[in-house]
Amino acid sequence: MELKENYTWMMVPLQINPTEWHLQETSLWQPAEMKLETQVFYNYIEQWLLAKANSTNRETLPQDEQSYSIYTIKPSRKATPGDTAEEQALQLRLSAWARFNATIWRQQRTGLPFRLLNDEQELASVKLLVNSHSATGLLLIPISLQKQQATTDDLITLNYYQDKIDRQAPLCVSDADITAMDPRRVESIRRMADGMALTWDEATGPQWTMNTIIDFLLSDFCGAYTLFNTTRIHLFTYLRVPQSQWQQEKGLTDLMRIVRCQNTTYNPVLTQPDGSDPFLRTFNNIFVGASVEGGAMLTLSAPEDDVKGASTFISNFAKASLLKRYLWVYLMVVLQRHALLNLIGELSNINRQHTEERSLDALGQLLERLATIKTCTYYTHISDYTQHNEFYDYCTHRMHIDEQYAEISEKMHLLETVAESRKNDREEVKSRRIELILMVLTIASGTCDALTVLTLDRYSPYSGIITALCLILLIAYVWNRKK
Repeated sequence: MELKENYTWMMVPLQINPTEWHLQETSLWQPAEMKLETQVFYNYIEQWLLAKANSTNRETLPQDEQSYSIYTIKPSRKATPGDTAEEQALQLRLSAWARFNATIWRQQRTGLPFRLLNDEQELASVKLLVNSHSATGLLLIPISLQKQQATTDDLITLNYYQDKIDRQAPLCVSDADITAMDPRRVESIRRMADGMALTWDEATGPQWTMNTIIDFLLSDFCGAYTLFNTTRIHLFTYLRVPQSQWQQEKGLTDLMRIVRCQNTTYNPVLTQPDGSDPFLRTFNNIFVGASVEGGAMLTLSAPEDDVKGASTFISNFAKASLLKRYLWVYLMVVLQRHALLNLIGELSNINRQHTEERSLDALGQLLERLATIKTCTYYTHISDYTQHNEFYDYCTHRMHIDEQYAEISEKMHLLETVAESRKNDREEVKSRRIELILMVLTIASGTCDALTVLTLDRYSPYSGIITALCLILLIAYVWNRKK
């Protein structure tokens, strides 16, 4: 099927260390200034999700560590004589990124061209979302397939490889013929490669993989983050195809491959083991799919939607409903999923790092975090619009949010029971030891009284010292003996 429109958000979930995560003045990033649509979600959800999305919100809405901080890349400018060495280095990096962002790239393995989106006031550009309370973050890198007369098979192939950040990650090169360029333009591209630490090949020019770009964009936070997954990232894709070419089985098979980041080698099953429908249809011409690997929205385009300058619901869907509503909902669920995964990981390691008493304290802190996360991020409904609630409910179900909450609650209950039992056992042993020590002290006191009465101490001037030493050794033995 032909593609009328397509966008893919490459999402890189991060585990962050809040104590080491600092935004320096010479960082690539700055707080985002985004155009937002209000009165879509309930007010308390907008405050949590969008409180730091622009300066107006930061001035008028309550700010707390629960709100996600949203950052965007700083604009580049020419260096000035008054710049410090650090500022000059920053401007070189920003200039290189601006050139990188304006270039059409090509997967060397598949030959498919794509470009990065660059609308800084929307989610249609590179963004970074960070929440210090849940110790999670999400790097967004949106791209669009640029092949003329592109098909769904092309998009499937592009996504399949862009999903990988391990040894299978394909090299990306400039889509232009570097050997036929003016030398001055080649030199400009070489400066870009140097500024972003891209490798250089004399035949193809700059080369990079997703790991290269992730390292560059997060270079200001070295040591303060780790990737949730070191082999794959999470993809969310929007595609629009002609209604006239739509074939239900073929179309849904392609959509499933996109949702699961699979290529045409795979032949996915379109039924679920529990009998549920793997797709959601918010409207008759809109299909939605979601999984732990990725998600997608597909719209069917009628002829009137494809006319130049058309202003219909479907022709404007990506820049209106998707960017301002559905994508925010999807991000909400992805962020929640990884916040819970982070908690599950901490629970799994809790007894390896703490004694029983410290484990109980750590459990208490995690329980408080879980309560805050669930209170501030988990909702049964999010909007007065039916389609948004359906989309949210579908995504939370497909990403197993309820099961994650249940797993955390069960793990916490088990760990708390075991830790409390061990603590009680230790308290009982401690109590018995104290009783024995008191008994020893009572006997020793009686012995000393007897020695005084018998005046034996004048015949043995060291008897008091010897008695004290024996008493200390006996108490040490009693205190350290096993149960």
